[in-house]
Amino acid sequence: TRRRFEAVAKALRAEPPESEGWCSAFEFLQMQRLQVQLRPPPMGAAAAHPNAVEPALLNDIDRRLLKECLRVLRRLQQRMALDYQR
Repeated sequence: TRRRFEAVAKALRAEPPESEGWCSAFEFLQMQRLQVQLRPPPMGAAAAHPNAVEPALLNDIDRRLLKECLRVLRRLQQRMALDYQR
């Protein structure tokens, strides 16, 4: 949630633009997940996992945003891992 990212930002002393990126990435991923849940499954298709976002079904812009969101969140994970190793 946004509050959790804000707490992490405070603990890591992250700059506001960086922590806002974390929140935006999380919100984008949540939006994509909810859209998958609202979309009816194709005829004859087996029920897919309700939280699985299929990148091949995204338009070019959403696919690029997804990649950037994953980069932002990977940097956060790496930063947290380094912080806990100290």
